[in-house]
Amino acid sequence: MYFNREDYGSRIRSLRKKRGLTQEQLAEKMNVSTPYIAKIETGKQTGPVELAVEFAAFFDVSLDCLLVGKGDFAEEQKRGLRMASELREEGVPCKSGEVAWDSTAIRYIISNEKYIGDSVWQKYFSTDTLPYKCRLNRGQKVSYYAYGTHEGIVSKEDFEKANALMKSRAQKITLTKNTPYAFRKKIVCGDCQSLFRRKVVRGITYWVCIGHDKKRHGLKCGITPIAEDEITNAFIRLYYKLKHHGEPILMGMITSLQAIRNRRMLWSLDVIELNKQISDLTSQNQMLATLKQQGLIDPDIFISQSNEMTEQLRAVKLKKERLLAVDGDNTISQTRELMEILDDGPDFLDSFDAELFGELVETIIVESNERIRFRLKNGLELSETIERTVR
Repeated sequence: MYFNREDYGSRIRSLRKKRGLTQEQLAEKMNVSTPYIAKIETGKQTGPVELAVEFAAFFDVSLDCLLVGKGDFAEEQKRGLRMASELREEGVPCKSGEVAWDSTAIRYIISNEKYIGDSVWQKYFSTDTLPYKCRLNRGQKVSYYAYGTHEGIVSKEDFEKANALMKSRAQKITLTKNTPYAFRKKIVCGDCQSLFRRKVVRGITYWVCIGHDKKRHGLKCGITPIAEDEITNAFIRLYYKLKHHGEPILMGMITSLQAIRNRRMLWSLDVIELNKQISDLTSQNQMLATLKQQGLIDPDIFISQSNEMTEQLRAVKLKKERLLAVDGDNTISQTRELMEILDDGPDFLDSFDAELFGELVETIIVESNERIRFRLKNGLELSETIERTVR
């Protein structure tokens, strides 16, 4: 039994649909972007281990069941909703006053320190740059645990027992960030275009071009095996450069792509018509505001008409954005995602982080026996030198 990202994404999609949630709603609850949820559900990304734990907690299933399908998946879902179902049957109101219990609300109570009279300060934080976003604090900022800030309604003994039980379920599988399969089907030979395979020799892990030991069209590939440590060290160096010096490059890439898109669509008749609609609606809104300032329009009518025009303006702008969506737009969004990942990531990597690697890198191309090239998720390619230990 092993982890498969496509199956993992399928299980999350199944759980989401059973809850009646859209990808956007799940993204909001998990404090991530909607495209990020979409990529996880389709198996393109897995996300960090912490997010998997949050998924398991949110859907009230064990981590091993969510990750590798261990046990009866349907039974896990039924068990997670059993308590909520009992509370609904008994007519017990929840926080909103409605009888609308689900496993998320129950888990929130079990894990929320406020019910025992304590508080965690800075559990969430706002980003420092525009656009400001509220994000769950996963260690990016200092948080403070304060004891006895108010009177609790649950004993600390019961609270600790309940959380210990949840933790034991969530830790049935221990995941390591340094998975040996991070490079599987990721490394391509720049000489013969073959994939690399993993090989252990005298306790040292190497990645070997399949074509190195086989003749292709009568020629043997000249790329020799590369030690896994050299690949991980190259990624650590690349990450440092991207983290501390990559923003101007990525922003320049976005600006160039936007300029190309705008030039391509400059004389589109549909875009010209939409620009006219945007201009007209903006002028009407400004005129309405002027009439309100001069007391020439009833406040209720102003609010009604202003809201209507604002909604029309939003719809027209959205239509224009969709019309302008060309191939470069996907690269723009991928580049922005990379910038968010780098912004949230640590300043330095003390060791190789497989999850971070998976979020940033699409492919590694071995250019020669001295250089490898990282192709990032947005298509940008950056080279790093390596020291070969095998010739």
